[in-house]
This record gives sequence, C-alpha cells and structure tokens, in this order.
Amino acid sequence: MTLCNNAFIDLTRKMEDILSASFDESPRGDKQRVGAVGDNLMLLLSNAMYSLTWVNAKYYKQTHPNDNTQPEDTATIQEFTQAKTLQFYYDSYGLAAYRRWA
Repeated sequence: MTLCNNAFIDLTRKMEDILSASFDESPRGDKQRVGAVGDNLMLLLSNAMYSLTWVNAKYYKQTHPNDNTQPEDTATIQEFTQAKTLQFYYDSYGLAAYRRWA
C-alpha cells in the first residue's frame, strides 16, 4: 500500500510540471489543451484519492482482523485510511497547480 500511496503523492507533486509541459508543447500556450489535461488529471486524482482510502481501509482490516474501530471514531479511520495525508497532497499540490493553470 505504501507504494500506491507514494505514487499518488508523487503524481500530485508533479501536477505543476505536467501542466507546464503541456503549456510549452507545440503550439505553445494552447489554453484549451492545458485545460483538458488539467481536467482529466483532476478527475483521475480525485477518483484515485477515494479509491486509495477504500483500499487502505480494506488492507488495514486484513492486517488487523481483531480491531473493532467504531464508525464514529473518525480520527482513527482517517489515520489508517491515510485520508488526511492524501487530501493534503491533493489540495496543496494537485488542486493548487490546477487552479494556477486553469
């Protein structure tokens, strides 16, 4: 799971570079292309974030079968699903780059 989470984080951190490269591609400055690339990447990132939290939860339940975390214990759930970490990188890098270029 660590590799999947790290791949998501790396992709969000590369969002600025990807959009910049799309802008520099010939013909340079095609805002429609940059917007389309950004839209598609944001769609993929948002789907990946929610999928990863689900997979992280399933993995945690497999590796900790005796843990009886209650649904009301959102802090613990956010910790083992990595929800806060993924959301931080999504907002701070992915969404921030998208907003700069959109």
